[in-house]
Amino acid sequence: QIGSIHCAQTVTLCRDILMAEPENRFQDALAEVIKIILIGRPDISEELTMKHTWDLLPSLIESKMKIVRQDLFDQKNIRAVLNFGHTVGHVLESAHGISHGQAVALGLRFSCRWSEKLGILGEKERVKVGKLLEALPEFESLKLKPLTEEDFISRLVQDKKSRTSETVNFIFIRSVGDVFVKPAGIAEIVDEARRQGIIVQGGR
Repeated sequence: QIGSIHCAQTVTLCRDILMAEPENRFQDALAEVIKIILIGRPDISEELTMKHTWDLLPSLIESKMKIVRQDLFDQKNIRAVLNFGHTVGHVLESAHGISHGQAVALGLRFSCRWSEKLGILGEKERVKVGKLLEALPEFESLKLKPLTEEDFISRLVQDKKSRTSETVNFIFIRSVGDVFVKPAGIAEIVDEARRQGIIVQGGR
């Protein structure tokens, strides 16, 4: 039936196919893996090698499905936490043509740095988060050119997470396993993107 949504009854993982993927594909997948850990798996702190990530996949998939089952039709603002890292990530993905994994990685860094600046993410927790983020690329390492303010805003408001023309539902982090959704003003996000070097300094 068109329009019906059901959770998968079975998820099949093929080790031979996944382990044969090149390193850059593993790095892309790692961004989504780390996202799930930051959202709800504070029990995971080991180094995320390809083999270890494979071993963790079943429980990580179940962690994501647990969130989806609580808000199957995305109406309770529970499932929204899965957009962690995607708000700014989607801007960078569309602007620079980078992979989705790279974009999510940069979006996660942006959210965590902003949470730290606002005092939401404390020093002790910042260290834990930082250890997980070490495996992900940085904006500077990808040699991406900063965007103009106009370009950044036009891409930001097109994203599905826009709440109004002036605010966006943004995901902040208090600690590993504790993220939350809060409306953030477009102007606030622009200022922070400029501070982090994603938007050109000065002018528009």
